[in-house]
Order: sequence, then C-alpha cells, then structure tokens
Amino acid sequence: MIERLREFFDRGCGYSETQEQLNDWIQESIKELDPKTTSYFDDCMITNYDGSELLGGLDNFVNIFWDKAIEGILNVVATEN
Repeated sequence: MIERLREFFDRGCGYSETQEQLNDWIQESIKELDPKTTSYFDDCMITNYDGSELLGGLDNFVNIFWDKAIEGILNVVATEN
C-alpha cells in the first residue's frame, strides 16, 4: 500500500496529475496571500534573511517541500501499520 501511495503522490505521476495539482495549489495559496497577485509562481522568489534570492524560486522550493512532506507522511503511515 505504501508503494502505491508513494507512486500516486509522486510529482511525475501522470495518472494522479500530482504536479499539475501542486501547481494549482501554489497559485491558490499565492492568491490567498495577496488577492491582487496575477503573476504565475515562477515569477515569485524566496529571499534569504540577508535579502539575497534563493536559487530556484518558489516553484522549486514547493516541489522540494512536497517531496519531503510526502516521504515523511508515508514513513509515519508505514510505521503505524
């Protein structure tokens, strides 16, 4: 079951369209932060505490975060079985 979930939540899964759904959630979240925002998330950058931009932008950050969150959640589910 864990492997099926891992495959389903993988951003490359064409069946679940995980990456497309994740992109939609990013857009919705940005609009909740600032309803006037119309730019796509590729234009958003994350800045470090010193004001420097982190490489990759918001979309890369969210993709890395998603992968780590799913792995962590599935690890918890696996230990509960």
